[in-house]
Amino acid sequence: MNKIDAVPGTRSAAEERIDIRDESEHRSDAAMRDFMHFGTCSKGFTLLEVMIALALVAVLLTIAIPYMKDSFGQSQSDHISEAITTLVQETRTTALKAHESRYIDFNDASFRQLFPADWKFQLERISDQKFHAPNSGERWEFNGEGICDSLSLKIQGPGQTLTLKFDPITGEITHDE
Repeated sequence: MNKIDAVPGTRSAAEERIDIRDESEHRSDAAMRDFMHFGTCSKGFTLLEVMIALALVAVLLTIAIPYMKDSFGQSQSDHISEAITTLVQETRTTALKAHESRYIDFNDASFRQLFPADWKFQLERISDQKFHAPNSGERWEFNGEGICDSLSLKIQGPGQTLTLKFDPITGEITHDE
């Protein structure tokens, strides 16, 4: 009897190590499958998650809308300011090139179209005591040397007022509120 009969129910140390290793690999494989399956189980958002997201968007919009309105209003007044500055510079340049006086007529339709319909403007010369609406035929003169009257324009729109004061020598805005 060369062969040793093993006692039923007993195992060698090597067999136990192999079983432990197999069991360990089985657990790590199961854990890996669970981990990889974790992110793919969900098929959509819950109603609670959607409601929270909508509430956050509503709060952010409520905060942002007043700033956006101010921004749009500001850009409109900036646009008006730039348009008037461009007109002044063009008129001054034309007077310099021609060496004769040029005018901006405050009652002319081309000047009035620089402003949106709900905006109005007033002017003040150095000799005036306060701002006033332009009189019929009132103009702003640029002589042949490009020098003009010292003038301020007050432009009023919905909820805002813009005051532009022009330098008589350069025709550029010296004060902008």
